[in-house]
Amino acid sequence: EQLKDIIMASARIPVDANGNRMLAGMCVSEGIVNAYNAVKYLFNNYGDSVNLNGTDVTFTKTIDSNETIYNKRAIMLKLSTVAIARYKITITSTNALKITVRGATLNENINVIPSYSEDKKTATISGTMAANAVQYLEIEYESATASGTISINKHLHDYTHSYQRYTLAQHKSLCACGAYILSSHAVSITATGRYKPCLACGELIDTGAGGGIGGGLHPGNISQLVTVNGSYVLPNGVIVLVDEDIAAYFAGTLKFYKKDELPENI
Repeated sequence: EQLKDIIMASARIPVDANGNRMLAGMCVSEGIVNAYNAVKYLFNNYGDSVNLNGTDVTFTKTIDSNETIYNKRAIMLKLSTVAIARYKITITSTNALKITVRGATLNENINVIPSYSEDKKTATISGTMAANAVQYLEIEYESATASGTISINKHLHDYTHSYQRYTLAQHKSLCACGAYILSSHAVSITATGRYKPCLACGELIDTGAGGGIGGGLHPGNISQLVTVNGSYVLPNGVIVLVDEDIAAYFAGTLKFYKKDELPENI
């Protein structure tokens, strides 16, 4: 009971209409402390957190490996999303770092491997997190006697900063930080002539003397990937866009389906 009171004393516990603390499903069940739920509750409500979909942010924390209290010797950083996020987190300090990436249940390590500098004083975690997801970064010093200040920078990649030709079928979609992903060229379905410019990088796509690519710029001779508005993917990977899909293509939200799996046919 004393342990329960200590854990709950500073917690923001919701109350019902009668002013009773609503403890069910949280740290306490029938007056018994669930230590795992209590720790998770404290991390979720009192620890450091970063919304990966938010603006770029940098902050510092001081930790000491000699401390016995957890949040003084380590950082448990909660990462969350409301939409899919391609992110990069850079952690720096004057001492060698030890980073563990944990899943939403805290007690599971997930397959995201930090990249360290040679002296391990800089660690980088990059990846893509699904919408409405949660992960945790446990940040510690490698040495059991180290202490110092840790700087944490969160960067959200935006691959619409600029575009560079890569191959005849793809271009680089670059973030302002220099990171990039490879994307298929996209041409307008209304473009005319043998050479049609990619709407992103400007690469001229040779559609042949007859003006078609891979058998023709028309739905009769294309791969099975199409959109609900009528855009489609050619056998060489080049995307042919109708006007209604251009904005979604640049936003990265355009969805393709097999012909027989279009939403209206499901």
